[in-house]
Amino acid sequence: MAATPDQRKEQVARTVYAGNIDYAVNELEVRQFFEERCGKVMRTSMPDNSANKYCFIEFENQSSVQIAFALNGSIIGTKAVKVAQANGPIMKSASANVTDLKSQQLNAINSQAYAMALQQEAMKYQQYTSAAAKKKKKKRRKYSTSSSSSSNSSRSRGRRSRHKKRRRYSSSSSSSYDRRRHKSHKDRRDRDRDDRDKRDSRDKDKDKERDRDDRRERDDRKDRDRDDRRERDDRKERDRDEERSSRRERDRERDDRSSRDDRRESRDKPRERERDED
Repeated sequence: MAATPDQRKEQVARTVYAGNIDYAVNELEVRQFFEERCGKVMRTSMPDNSANKYCFIEFENQSSVQIAFALNGSIIGTKAVKVAQANGPIMKSASANVTDLKSQQLNAINSQAYAMALQQEAMKYQQYTSAAAKKKKKKRRKYSTSSSSSSNSSRSRGRRSRHKKRRRYSSSSSSSYDRRRHKSHKDRRDRDRDDRDKRDSRDKDKDKERDRDDRRERDDRKDRDRDDRRERDDRKERDRDEERSSRRERDRERDDRSSRDDRRESRDKPRERERDED
């Protein structure tokens, strides 16, 4: 998808030109140089077939461009780099577009799989709650029908046996009351068991989510440690390169000094010979 004019202007505002780069410096070293001092770098472009080596650097934030301008004249390798505003944005190559497309497709697949997993978990929880509700409703209906039938039968028995003794009637009513109380206790126990099962399921889900977050945090920590090690290795390599370049510079100065001394001695010898002859 082509960038709009506003997006193109915004990309140009975040891009700088770095020229007069040493031929021994590669694109990765230039990227690390500006990223350590100015901020995160989105992409770089360094042409290989150029007589004057240069590089384009696109930053993530526009504030990094002003910091990059302050680095004009800094030494990268053995040369002073020239930093200026770029005239155009860095064009993405076809391989970069394909890579971005593949990463977008992979992210979409991962998000779709995560959404499907969440939907399955929600369906399972809904089925569990509906089954528990049906079970409760069935128990209540059974209790209501049994209590109504027992009350009807007790009333009919009372009407039929009014001439019987009050003690027998009282004993039958107390037994029905005991049955109802036993059933109410049983229903209460069932409700408590269902509530415990719900709490256990919620706790298990929370534990799974916590474990998932812990795994993500461990993976992020590993990635950060790997990046830190890579950065330390790169810094050591840059220090070694600087040491080698400074050593070469000292050797060159020593050679120049010795050559000057030799030339001076060669000029002074004929003069001394003439002076001796005179």
